[in-house]
Amino acid sequence: MDLIIGHTSQLVPYFDNIELISSRNFNDKVSGYDKVILTFAEQRTFLDLDESEFVDVNVEYTSKVIDLVSPYNKKVLIFGSSELWNNHDGPISIDTPFDYRYSPYIKSKELLTQRLKEKRLKGEWDNVYILHPFNFNTPYRNKGFLFGKIFDSITTQKQITVGDVNINRDIIHPKVIMGVIDNIDKDCIVGSGQLTNIREFTKNLYKHYNMKYEDFVTENISSYSPHNDKKFWLDTDIIYTNLLSDTIIDIDLYKQNKI
Repeated sequence: MDLIIGHTSQLVPYFDNIELISSRNFNDKVSGYDKVILTFAEQRTFLDLDESEFVDVNVEYTSKVIDLVSPYNKKVLIFGSSELWNNHDGPISIDTPFDYRYSPYIKSKELLTQRLKEKRLKGEWDNVYILHPFNFNTPYRNKGFLFGKIFDSITTQKQITVGDVNINRDIIHPKVIMGVIDNIDKDCIVGSGQLTNIREFTKNLYKHYNMKYEDFVTENISSYSPHNDKKFWLDTDIIYTNLLSDTIIDIDLYKQNKI
């Protein structure tokens, strides 16, 4: 049995045999789980907060929870971010040095990673693993994110305005994340191993639902995307190529309230 601390995570619907608790209801009696997965605060990344506010949750509070649960459970899984390499041009691996454009959120993930390394040097947190995912999106994504808007538009036929989406990024489906979580035994980055053009991918989603992209999406091209400067992706021999079909399945099930 696994436990998720952070019940609003967009990953929650993809788990089987899972228990859920809110980080606000957490206590020190959590024990006996195969994996304790910390997902709280992961939908707050777009918020305009000071660095200290991100550090308080993503480093200090997360560390407090890890200290309490790691001695009494088999594995503890925490999330970093592939954005720690967003200023890198080319393929990356877990051994590639961090190189990123500063944001308070990403800085907090760097500090969390440093905390993990420091704890390991002290002989602590030896059953704690950090997973750095490339961008993944579900119909449960917060509407403050790009794909939260897009999925909401497709399911409700709502018109939306987005920034420049003619960008190329490594993006994945949650099932790729789940496959890694099921068997995690080391720190890792999770990605597709290839670049996807976001505009073309989004157009194909609308086309599948017989919706004309231009009728529902207005692109604010003047809204500059830093993703045009550097392109980075996971260096892997296992290339994930089913993003469109898997995303369509997700949207269909979400619309039927069956996922």
